[in-house]
Amino acid sequence: MTPRPAVLLCLDSDRPRGCGLKPSVALKRLTLLAFSVAASLQAQYPPEIQWRKIRTAHFEIVFPREIEADAQRAANMLETLYGPLTESLATRVKRTTVLLPNQGVTRYVGGYVSLFPRMATFNSMPSQGFWGTNDWLNVLAANEGRHLAQIAKMNHGSTRIVSTLFGEAGLATVLGWTLPDWWIEGDARVAETTLLRGGVGQFASSEETTRALLLSGQHYSYMKAINGSYKDGVPSSDELGSFLVSHVNRTSGADAWKQIMARTADQPWNPLALSFAMKKETGRSAATNYYEAMSELGELWRSKAEPLEFSKPFILNQAPKRVFTGYYQPVFEADGSVLAQKTGLDTFPLEMVRIHPDGREERLFRIAPSVVASNRTSVVNGRMVLDEYVPDLRWRRGYSEIVIRDVASGRSRRLTHHTRFMNPVLSPDGARIAVVEFLPDRQCSLVVLDAETGAEVRRLPSPDNDMIYSPAWSEDGRRLAIVIQDARGRALSVVDVESGNFVEAIPHTDEEIANPVFWGAYVLYKSSYGGAVNIYAVETSSGRRFRVTSAKFGANFPSISPARTKLLYSDYTSRGYDLAELPLDPSTWSPIGAVANISLGYHGPFRDFSAEAPATQYPVDRYRPSLHLFEFHSWGFTSGPPDLGFGLISDDKMGLMDFNASVLYNTNEGTAGFQTGVSYNRFFPVLDFSFADRNRSLQFASGTQNWTEHTVTAGFHVPLNLSRGYYNTGLSIGAEVQSIGLQGGGLVPLTYGLAFSRVRQRSARDLAPVWAQQLRFTYRQTPWPQPFTGNFLSAGGRFAVPGFARHHTLQFDTGYERNAGNYFFSSQLLFPRGYTAVTGRNLTKASATYGFPLFYPDWALGQFLYIKRVSANLFYDYGKVDSTLYRSTGVEAVFDVNIFHFPTIRAGVRYPYRLDFHDARVRPFLEYGW
Repeated sequence: MTPRPAVLLCLDSDRPRGCGLKPSVALKRLTLLAFSVAASLQAQYPPEIQWRKIRTAHFEIVFPREIEADAQRAANMLETLYGPLTESLATRVKRTTVLLPNQGVTRYVGGYVSLFPRMATFNSMPSQGFWGTNDWLNVLAANEGRHLAQIAKMNHGSTRIVSTLFGEAGLATVLGWTLPDWWIEGDARVAETTLLRGGVGQFASSEETTRALLLSGQHYSYMKAINGSYKDGVPSSDELGSFLVSHVNRTSGADAWKQIMARTADQPWNPLALSFAMKKETGRSAATNYYEAMSELGELWRSKAEPLEFSKPFILNQAPKRVFTGYYQPVFEADGSVLAQKTGLDTFPLEMVRIHPDGREERLFRIAPSVVASNRTSVVNGRMVLDEYVPDLRWRRGYSEIVIRDVASGRSRRLTHHTRFMNPVLSPDGARIAVVEFLPDRQCSLVVLDAETGAEVRRLPSPDNDMIYSPAWSEDGRRLAIVIQDARGRALSVVDVESGNFVEAIPHTDEEIANPVFWGAYVLYKSSYGGAVNIYAVETSSGRRFRVTSAKFGANFPSISPARTKLLYSDYTSRGYDLAELPLDPSTWSPIGAVANISLGYHGPFRDFSAEAPATQYPVDRYRPSLHLFEFHSWGFTSGPPDLGFGLISDDKMGLMDFNASVLYNTNEGTAGFQTGVSYNRFFPVLDFSFADRNRSLQFASGTQNWTEHTVTAGFHVPLNLSRGYYNTGLSIGAEVQSIGLQGGGLVPLTYGLAFSRVRQRSARDLAPVWAQQLRFTYRQTPWPQPFTGNFLSAGGRFAVPGFARHHTLQFDTGYERNAGNYFFSSQLLFPRGYTAVTGRNLTKASATYGFPLFYPDWALGQFLYIKRVSANLFYDYGKVDSTLYRSTGVEAVFDVNIFHFPTIRAGVRYPYRLDFHDARVRPFLEYGW
């Protein structure tokens, strides 16, 4: 799913634990500055969808016709939770649209709230990760409903003045300026945990990273905990924030947050407003609250752990970890080697590695499954099967296709196309593949495919349409163990493939059950029963259950050795998952009744409002997106440099049309103007129209030329998403015609454009993508006779290749421009560093930059500044304007820093020596992109 621009707050599905960069910063929570209003629309929902709506007292639910029953449930749950979600913050939420799209594949973000315009989106497909044991839509209603209440609470006091002056853009700026991620996400998790049965915060996996860090003696600064690290794992904002929010509840009472947030809303200019309000209300700043909460949690967990005896597995990965790294979904090979999926701060998306019996690690290849770590490592007869996310070429729609790969050669073959198959696993003989299918009408099935052709062999609809997870074949290939989930909780079932019978080995319960695997008369699985994540076993004939491991921090992803004598699993530590091995001996297992409960219950008791939701049938009406094209939400910044805009903005909820009218200031030319524009996205090509009245100023070597121009533009562009695997690939082609009025005449240029980008996903520590190509081509001509003529050609490319060591980067930036005629078009190339841009008939540009990290200090200065990384760039730039050379070389010192709680920025100092002027300049700069 491609999120709408200006995504504000979201529910994240389960990801590999302890990601130090906090992927939420990059993928989940965008910068809440007004500039984000100008983010371009990504894609639109397929035009053939027939939308319907339900209107309740506080919400408008918009949904595709085929999922009306789910929309009715969502409407009832939202109204049931409205009071509890808003009263605890002493606020009210104005009627808000909640959109239920059904065309995507839920990967990492299950739902989100946006402000441009204000709305909530619930992805109808349940996540493949663990998100609690209640109904998927109930969880989204609690989490995203709380985010709506947070926004409403902040829109008071002085913040109300800002939002009145600047609309949602002003409110978004205040939210991003004053509220750290840990409070936004932590408060929502606490709400979900205390208002629902089976909220994710009630389970041990939701505290795994914090527990491992504290019991391992790793105590990080407040700034490191909230801003992450490039070398160490830290809790997610959800996990950390839930503890910090609950600590205030436990020590100052649940009503304290009402007053804290009221004080925060009254200080919209203060980036430490929340911390100051906490200090005023509780006597503790945000940092002090963090240190106290971590101290209390450490003591509580130590007291729980003291009487316990932990398993002592043999650890297979012997090489020391330089950074946070985890090994997931391990399996044995016939020779005793182990295959596993490896990911961490210096590996992404996933590396398939082989751990040899002598402990030596061999990297095989990279994979990019639909959801990281959700796929089993399913290898039979040298072939591996996995699912892969494939976005729609043009629309906001996604697929999950099945790929089979030869492990030895690395060659892959796509078995299915435009399907929604997930969690594939090969049968013991390698002839069949079991997959989970979830269709747009929310029908879930277990499907068996032919491993050679991808053809469907068997289809087994899920009983009661429960969501299915993690299928695993029995040794004889006749049965499948699966995890199923509905509003009653999770269950473990055994399926007879031939008869289609589903038999529950563990009935529905509020327990985190995952990753089953057969072993003789037992099915082993992961569970957080008793407050700790471990491997358990159930005897399928009797239903008797046992704890197999007693891990200090967590055990997951069980697998059985070929001889059926050893258990292989991932053992969690503060440095990530290790590969662990234990003998399989049922005499050492503990009956589940003897397992001590070490859960803290830190967030307090819950009241299950999902049990109180009525089954009201609301009237359903047709929703016509074309009647809601104008949604004016902001009046503020509409675009960033070089054409800095300030004006009025409209985006409709379906992404069909965006409109803006702005006064402009061009930072390159130092000129002002006015512009209005509209893009209509209903058709395969996006239609663009605009009008501008602006001053122009160009500096030539011989002097400066100033004039005024009036421009009317009409055109189209076709944005195509060609992404596959771990490469994000996009292509945009388009054309436009303009009428430009000038003093003494005008011109009517035709413009043709093409932009192509292919960028490999990168790890947190990579300074740039290891491989990347960006190409841009623009051609403008004036075919009709006019007083002014122009012929403009601009071509540029940017490329990244590996450096001499890991995480180093070598980047090239090249381009050529030609301006002919008596009208000069604006340059699209960056001028060589150290020089002021000069316009000419011909411009040639080439540059090379070599970047490398120096060290990772994780150094904090109070709550003001946090430095994650220091790196350096060596560069050489070549430029030629007509016959004049503009060359420079130099060095840049770059710092990855967080100021307060804001997202990481790359700021530095540049020393360019101007070879043709024989002098040097020292300038600060901000580094954007890669």
